[in-house]
Amino acid sequence: MIPPRIQLRDVTWEAARRLLQSWIDGIQAVVNGGATISETMAGQVVTLLWNDDAAPVTVKTVLRARPLGVVLLTAAEPGSGSETLSGGQVVWRWVGSSLVVSQIDGLSPSTDYNVMVWVIGAAATPRSS
Repeated sequence: MIPPRIQLRDVTWEAARRLLQSWIDGIQAVVNGGATISETMAGQVVTLLWNDDAAPVTVKTVLRARPLGVVLLTAAEPGSGSETLSGGQVVWRWVGSSLVVSQIDGLSPSTDYNVMVWVIGAAATPRSS
């Protein structure tokens, strides 16, 4: 938040200093990691068992509105101990408050995967000034 224009004729020096310090503290918190993605953008990390033979896969989420997107975070064959980190495209649709995944690019066909995706929610609506 940017403080309103400060004029010493309107306030005492101490009140102006407190207002300015509050603004600086907010910036410092962001720079030092005080604001995180989870605080500035709603979303949910969802895990699911994926096999394209069983597609589409439906997963209930906590989101109330259609997500902005879905990002593949990890995919691993159960028990393999190895992970595939991929930017593979996730083909999805939104039904009620459920995510319906119909395709994940970059994974072998007819193979089971433990998949983790980030369902990106809408950012908080900024206030108009």
